[in-house]
Amino acid sequence: MASGLHKDLILVILQFLNEKGFKETAHMLEQESGLFFNMEHFEELVLNGDLDEVEKCLSGFSTWDHNSSSKKIFFEIRKLKYLEALNRDDKVTAIDILQNDLKVFASSNEDLYKELTQIVTLDNFRENAHCGDLNAAREIMLVEIKKLIEANSLFSLDKLVLPDMESNRLQMLINQSLNWQHSLCSNPLPNPEARTIFVDHKCTSSTGQSSTNPNPADVLEDHEDPNSISTSSDSDSMSTATPSTSVDETTFTGENQSQNSLALNTIDDLPKFVVRTMNFRSLPTSMDFHPIQHSLLLVGTDIGDIRLREVRTNETMASVNFQPDFIRVSRLSVRRILWSPDGSLFGVAYSMHMVQLFRYFGRGDIRLHLQIEPHIGSVNDIAFCIPARQLYAITCGDDKTIKVWDTATGAQLHVFEGHEAPVYSVCAPNNENFHFFFSTSIEGKINTWLYDHARSIDDCYAPGRSCSRMSYSSDEKRLFSCGTTREGESYMVEWNENEGTVKRAYQGFNNRSLEVVQFDTSRDHYLAAGDDYLVKFWDMDKSTVLATTNAEGGLMATPRIRFNKEGSLLAVSASGNRIKILATMDGLSLMSICESYAPAAS
Repeated sequence: MASGLHKDLILVILQFLNEKGFKETAHMLEQESGLFFNMEHFEELVLNGDLDEVEKCLSGFSTWDHNSSSKKIFFEIRKLKYLEALNRDDKVTAIDILQNDLKVFASSNEDLYKELTQIVTLDNFRENAHCGDLNAAREIMLVEIKKLIEANSLFSLDKLVLPDMESNRLQMLINQSLNWQHSLCSNPLPNPEARTIFVDHKCTSSTGQSSTNPNPADVLEDHEDPNSISTSSDSDSMSTATPSTSVDETTFTGENQSQNSLALNTIDDLPKFVVRTMNFRSLPTSMDFHPIQHSLLLVGTDIGDIRLREVRTNETMASVNFQPDFIRVSRLSVRRILWSPDGSLFGVAYSMHMVQLFRYFGRGDIRLHLQIEPHIGSVNDIAFCIPARQLYAITCGDDKTIKVWDTATGAQLHVFEGHEAPVYSVCAPNNENFHFFFSTSIEGKINTWLYDHARSIDDCYAPGRSCSRMSYSSDEKRLFSCGTTREGESYMVEWNENEGTVKRAYQGFNNRSLEVVQFDTSRDHYLAAGDDYLVKFWDMDKSTVLATTNAEGGLMATPRIRFNKEGSLLAVSASGNRIKILATMDGLSLMSICESYAPAAS
């Protein structure tokens, strides 16, 4: 598997081949590298009936038995190949496909395999097989397979869409290299001519002698150490660390800013200033920042209260005290509160079979839009998705089901069953091109679902079979999960969607957590989790803890945390029904109190 610059080079070469018209060579490179699945080429092969080439095209990315989605994809292709052979009265080929290509699927769908076997003996094949027009059959199959491909972890988004790059990128890189080589000539000619790229460019003088290039180390001797070029990404966060203190071991407490780590003071992207403490009449259980108004915080509590706070002024913009008549003894708590992607609506999942959707009209104006009872028992989570350019809500609950709702009408669109334990959370990408989502149960099982399929298309278990929540980075290119087992062991991992496996496990958790550890992502760069009366931070690309803070003390044992979309503010739950707001340097600007926290001049 190519990685890093090798991967980029292959993709640049792919662009070059396509620009120069070497289409077949480009398709071979796509398949052999497994880096880009050309959906346009795939559609053309399917609609033309080149089904052997269709399988060959897929083989660079998946085998038929790699996962349940792959099985369904290959089965549909081979079934159509079988039906097309029968349609042209080629029973010899049809029987060969049945006995060799389709028989491998008999164990997973014996009844369908028997039905296909019987078709070959029928005289009125077309009527019984419902084959009809072959072009129509190919189009129908193509729609289904495209959905399965988009939901298959082996075909991640970066394999379905080429990265944005300027045209003629390879030629541009070659020209830049030649210009750099020419700049190193000891006697550069005013109008050099590059005849080859097999060797480095050298200017030839009028006497026929070459003007040799100096050693690159000699060129740089009056400048920075050449090694610093390759390590600049780490120097930003570690250049001021003292030799005896590593970033992974350093903490900042907020109690005495002068004692903060020098290394951490260089990380402006981490929230290290406590800028606001907000009090509530009951315990905050869920919170979410508005996706556009970055200082507007929505809070739900353990008695069902909803508060909309402007954290810059600590002003309550709106409030809902929800304790319905039929609940006299039991406490109705908010399990999850969440803004829609555009911030025009938010959803509230309650601990007793209820979900409410509110419209937000700005300036603290919120109005109840819908109230539904989606599950028997607690509604444990809510998520929003836009698979058909329409806003849907996904809910899950103690009744082991997941349901999808039309947010405009409240109509139930889909019901998904298959979990054997209460469903703890759901995770859906906010991308209209993605037609799948994930769910996790309290026993650690993770299922993948397509919106228009009744059954899970793939499943696995979270590390330690922990009760986990999943989340994408904000650019939706990286997928993470964080959770805790019944024994109190916590796990946070990054998933490799290409392989459906754990890519990286993050270390540094207390192994005696009494609640499920909550986490969040920031700026596509950092992870944060509430654990052991602290907020702990990780660089997404490193497994060890980058920094911790106690936010001036008083945090919950497993505090709930939530970044705003910019990553400039972090809300953290604290004891005494409080929420503390931590800010980065950008967050200080947002809070309009930069001067109070300006670092002293050195």
